[in-house]
Amino acid sequence: MIKFFRHIRQRMIKENRFSKYILYAIGEIVLVVTGILIALQLNNWNTEKSIQKDTKDFTIRLLSEVRENLSICEAEILVEQEQINCGVGLLQMFNTKRSELKSRDLDSLVYILLSKNTIDLNLSTLTEGLNTAKVSAIGSDSLRTLLYALPSTIEKVTTSEEINGDDIDNFFTPYLYKHLNWRKMDRAFADNKELVGTTGFPEHNSLECLDEMLFENLVDNRLYNSSKHLEYLENLKSHLVKLELLLKS
Repeated sequence: MIKFFRHIRQRMIKENRFSKYILYAIGEIVLVVTGILIALQLNNWNTEKSIQKDTKDFTIRLLSEVRENLSICEAEILVEQEQINCGVGLLQMFNTKRSELKSRDLDSLVYILLSKNTIDLNLSTLTEGLNTAKVSAIGSDSLRTLLYALPSTIEKVTTSEEINGDDIDNFFTPYLYKHLNWRKMDRAFADNKELVGTTGFPEHNSLECLDEMLFENLVDNRLYNSSKHLEYLENLKSHLVKLELLLKS
């Protein structure tokens, strides 16, 4: 094809048909430019189609990940609600006649309130999308905004976990080491109760903790921290629910 056009140009020059040659040259340039534009358009179309496919595949995987994390979050909310109930139950013991209370009941509430809860989310797909152009390629402004904001919502949960953990390790647990019989609690409630054996201090009464304002303050602080943590978990759940709805649409 190139030799054919070259032959035409050479013949026109030899025949001194300069004006027609100019017109021909312009036409040839227009033809070449048109071909380039068409090729670019096809390339852009193919690229856009590939991006759309990648975005669709990404959102499908992201929806699965969001649903998984939503289930994890809901389970963690139930755990936190149980701990809050235990905190409320312990505080109510301070206002109850001692004759109506059992040491085992206090031990069981304390045992649950001692747990340090950590949420283990799967964020591999979200991290992939944030580290590449996959999130920015999503057409929905609302969806992109929620995805970009999700790490901040999760960070509030993890920060709250750290606050709860520090409170348990530095204040709540040290007090319980001195005032509760851990072997007795483990014998009653731990999974390895058969290995623990029976305590040599059966006369110890955990209800004596109810005579100390320090214990009441520690329980009250655990209740407050758990309540704040539940608030952050519920915010995370709400965030994930909104994501799920947008990803499905």
